[in-house]
Amino acid sequence: MKSHDSERAAGIYRFLSLASVYDLVQSAVGSTKARRTVVNDYFGPAADLRILDIGCGTAQLFRHLSGSVYHGFDPNPDYISTARRAFGDSIHVWQATIGQPALPDGQKYDIVHAGGVAHHVDDDTAARLFQLAAECLKPLGKLVTIDPCLYDGQSLLSRAVVKRDRGRFVRNPGEYEGLAKPAFENIESLVRNDLLRIPYSHLVMVATGPKPAAASAL
Repeated sequence: MKSHDSERAAGIYRFLSLASVYDLVQSAVGSTKARRTVVNDYFGPAADLRILDIGCGTAQLFRHLSGSVYHGFDPNPDYISTARRAFGDSIHVWQATIGQPALPDGQKYDIVHAGGVAHHVDDDTAARLFQLAAECLKPLGKLVTIDPCLYDGQSLLSRAVVKRDRGRFVRNPGEYEGLAKPAFENIESLVRNDLLRIPYSHLVMVATGPKPAAASAL
């Protein structure tokens, strides 16, 4: 989920708005393994689940799901067109933003996934992201987010790479958790340095217990 005022768009970064370049870079750094790991470690049994992928990019997450209903949205039209060409009627994806998600009426999901989204948006939009997820989830559903993070004791190389991420709002674990707390009762998070081929620190956050007050505030 990207927006021009919340990410670096000059120089080499501008090419990442092209789906072909984005997918090539993602593959090179090891995102295929990262997506598979996240699904296996945090989604649980994926058969017969309804999944909403916020900031779905080119919907590569779908390759690691089996027997699930997959919905996703992203503001980049090239990403959405590429996803539709790749997966056809097997998925339902559309162009939208967190502020105007255009969700199918009445849909509730077992899992809401937001991979690499929160660090691309400011605090107000990130809070909206968590509220949106709370509104969309079934009572026993869960939100899974993955974002680069900064933390005490982080290796200098990982910190340097993370600080050059395209997103302008890379946070520390406590800051990410603080944005999620108004919308969820339970938040578990873990810093992982093993998801990519390059030195890179991610915070994986799993939020459950969507608060009714968060949903009604939308």
